Amino acid sequence: MRTTGEVDEALAMTLDTVNGYETIYGSDHPYFYGCSGNLALLYRATGDPGKAKTYDEQALAGLDATLGRDHYYTLTVAVNLASDLAALDDHAGAKSFGEEALPRIRRVMGENHPLALGCAANLTLDLRALGAVDEANSLHTDTIEFYRQTLGDDHPDTVAAAEGRRLDFDFDSPQI
Repeated sequence: MRTTGEVDEALAMTLDTVNGYETIYGSDHPYFYGCSGNLALLYRATGDPGKAKTYDEQALAGLDATLGRDHYYTLTVAVNLASDLAALDDHAGAKSFGEEALPRIRRVMGENHPLALGCAANLTLDLRALGAVDEANSLHTDTIEFYRQTLGDDHPDTVAAAEGRRLDFDFDSPQI
């Protein structure tokens, strides 16, 4: 729903889902934290990056404690937290999260995994914002080439990265 422009509807549904996960699994379950990360993404998408940051920080802490930093769920939330920070004009903080997450994602999921590519594309934006233009250009060139090889020229993520837009990542929650 978020990707088709139904952001308010997605936010309402995700609020219900977070509450359902808490009821069924408890507030210390990775599904609850992952879905809370989705809620954070939607708060940022609806113009509240401060609230998004709070939710992502809580989700990241919970996922670190339950699954560890190298789990896909945890890394997804870390990438989105970097986007929260960038939306709050904390590009140094966003860069720090991106630089910490990218090698982990590449090691765990591979260099061409969509999360690795999105993290690299987002890190490019933070590097540029901080004036590291040569490093940003190099990473951008490599990332776009990997996107084209992996997803093709016309994939929405390839297009977004090539245009210099941030990429967001959802937790794919199991149905309850």
